[in-house]
Amino acid sequence: MNKIKSSLALMLILIASNCFAQRTEISLNGSWQITKTDISAGLPSNYSSTVPVPGLIDMAKPVLDEPYKGTFVKNLGNGNSSYMYNNSVYWYRRTFSLQNIPAGIIQLKLNKSMFHTRVFVNGKFAGENFYCFTPSYFDIKPFIKSSGGENELVISVGCRNNLPDTICRGDDFEKVLFAPGIYDDVKIIVSGFPHIKNIQTVPDIQNKQLRVVTEIDNNLNNKPFDLSYIVR
Repeated sequence: MNKIKSSLALMLILIASNCFAQRTEISLNGSWQITKTDISAGLPSNYSSTVPVPGLIDMAKPVLDEPYKGTFVKNLGNGNSSYMYNNSVYWYRRTFSLQNIPAGIIQLKLNKSMFHTRVFVNGKFAGENFYCFTPSYFDIKPFIKSSGGENELVISVGCRNNLPDTICRGDDFEKVLFAPGIYDDVKIIVSGFPHIKNIQTVPDIQNKQLRVVTEIDNNLNNKPFDLSYIVR
């Protein structure tokens, strides 16, 4: 992968020049199927409820967990447990199709989900992310049906008490329930090469400038290309 880092003393928005293949983002937000298993179970075959995405698992209908009716006492157990949502896995499922879209990159992006996210495409494991407050990217191109047929996407999320101690889990002294789930947008990114992989900006207010650091994936191609931008 070639990485191009450019420092520009301008406020700019990068755009694709003629050498860039079209970038398409396909939203997967909406109604998904969902079910619940214990932590030792594999991919489920039946899904008993539906849930909106973005949406935590307590938004499922019919409900997957009956509401807790006891008395809440703070710091239950070791402080990582909750009165509900312990030692379980929740599985989100939907299907999608990509018709006649030739692409060098097909990524699944989960803006945010918790706790311990795993992704399966057409029954095959595509990756995982333990973190709860940052986006997750998964290369799903190897698992997509080349015929353009319907693809199955399953995303599992675990429970807070099953996270390793090294993972930030989001302590909050006001909360005693920590519902897992996909709580931000889900999309598929389809792109050719070169592909703008990452952009970071650093404002310089005193000099009225903006430093832009851009990471571009050119698929190991050393051939030079033009990079255009718009000043606004």
